[in-house]
Amino acid sequence: MTPWTNDQLLTSVRFRAGLPSDSADAQFGDANLLQLANEEVTSWLTPIVLEMRQEYLINQVDYSTANAAGQQNNFYIPSNAVGNRIRLCRMLDGQHNPIGPQLEQIDLKDVRNTWTPGIWGCFYIQDNALVLIGNLPQGYFLRINYEQRLSTLVLVARCAQITGISGLAVTCAGGLPATFVNGALLDFVAGTSPFTGLGTVTCPTPVANTLTFTSALPSAEGRTVQVGDWLALTGTSPFIGLPQEVFPLFVQYMATKVQEIKGDKLIEVTQAKLQEVKRQTVSILAPRSLGNRKAPGSMLGQVVGPGIYGWPGA
Repeated sequence: MTPWTNDQLLTSVRFRAGLPSDSADAQFGDANLLQLANEEVTSWLTPIVLEMRQEYLINQVDYSTANAAGQQNNFYIPSNAVGNRIRLCRMLDGQHNPIGPQLEQIDLKDVRNTWTPGIWGCFYIQDNALVLIGNLPQGYFLRINYEQRLSTLVLVARCAQITGISGLAVTCAGGLPATFVNGALLDFVAGTSPFTGLGTVTCPTPVANTLTFTSALPSAEGRTVQVGDWLALTGTSPFIGLPQEVFPLFVQYMATKVQEIKGDKLIEVTQAKLQEVKRQTVSILAPRSLGNRKAPGSMLGQVVGPGIYGWPGA
């Protein structure tokens, strides 16, 4: 069994919770355990990760300030944003370089008192959209940074592991799920920790165990698609999309939840173990940099740039 997959998660949970090693138990079969795991990823694991404030789950999207009708002021908050909220937004020039400070949010009731014709620099949120105020420069972009929701956990049988790459052709020797049909959206998922998504593509018509794409395979922050990575229907993953050190913590938590449902008398022992594992895991995950972090204003020279302390070659 591949380490760190959701299949391994269920096996480990059953072992720690004292359940049968197979999924014959109707109450704690694969489907029910996986549903419970997805609910707890949302309500328990995600808040813990975000509380660390270590920049996990951060993603961004760039929107053009112009559309087919001309000026664009309304920008949809990504549907996979945790809590349908954003972290910050700022303007970019035509080459996607940040310009000016981050934009400030105002209350909807203050819009009339804030807007000045020809001026932009703030926004308000209305329903599921971010609305910029003022006349925007054409040919620019708006970048929204947000915390991305973890993908839905699914079993390995609903995914495919990449065993060969030749140009745009990707082979999965173990076979392709029946759901991988022409036009379906697929996510490339890294097969190594932290098991993040590498990009979304449209599925071509499968030929045996091979998919031949029509455009370059995606990459994320310099990480390209490799043999050993996975394909899954978009929004799903065979892994928890976090560093593998999170895996034992979530297994212990899930075992505690199962014992709670069963009314197990040993739950106090399991809960105590959970707190111990949680402390150990958090100490590993935060801080992510063990150096002495400084605010920009405390750095020699105040600003990092060519010829300034902190710039490569300076």
